[in-house]
Amino acid sequence: TVTITKADPTISVTGYNVSYDAAAHTASGSATGVLGETLTGLDLGATTHTTGGTYTDSWTYTDATGNYNNASGSVTDIIGKIDATITVTGFSGTYDGAAHGVVSSSATGVGAVDLSSELHVDATTFTNVPGGTVNWSFDGDDNYNAASGSATVTITKADPTISVTGYNV
Repeated sequence: TVTITKADPTISVTGYNVSYDAAAHTASGSATGVLGETLTGLDLGATTHTTGGTYTDSWTYTDATGNYNNASGSVTDIIGKIDATITVTGFSGTYDGAAHGVVSSSATGVGAVDLSSELHVDATTFTNVPGGTVNWSFDGDDNYNAASGSATVTITKADPTISVTGYNV
């Protein structure tokens, strides 16, 4: 009797550590046989993610030849948060007696996705010289870092209108 038992394949699976980019990412890997041959049957489908986070994912190897033992394991995959593009612009102009604050604000992400719903700008306004600062905050989410800051409202002095009337007595 000649008995040949199944061998263990050599499995190499490498997780990923990338910054969020709105693209799907999958761990990479290979399965190799006892003669260095490439084996099919390594399934990395459960390691695919698009959203930011740290994941402990499972992979499996299922032998199709009958010569190798099935195998499974886990890998850590990471998609890191990034900063959104935040623009908050305060008023800049000459004193006119009106109240002024932020004139525009926006928050965008990868692919110009609008994140403005996560941006909160104080309604603070200023009427007099020199103006002041208006605070803002960005909530952040699975893909984007939270942030905060301020915008400057600049009010400069106005030239008064002067009228002088001479006299003749």
